[in-house]
Amino acid sequence: ARMILEIMDFFDDKTRFTAMQRTTGYPAAMVAEMMARGEVAKGAVRLETAIDARTFVKALPMRGIKLQERFEYNVA
Repeated sequence: ARMILEIMDFFDDKTRFTAMQRTTGYPAAMVAEMMARGEVAKGAVRLETAIDARTFVKALPMRGIKLQERFEYNVA
């Protein structure tokens, strides 16, 4: 089985941030916060293995970035 998370984001009239600014800047800020709290592995480590994915995914909607999840079964 495989879980797929998709993000479709748009310009935010309230903040005036583009979708590109939101989907690149917000995650970078989230990781910086995790680093400040000591939640990120030290050294040169790939993002995918340096942070807890569940924590990261749960934090996206709190910043207004909506995720759509779907599952595929019997993936070869």
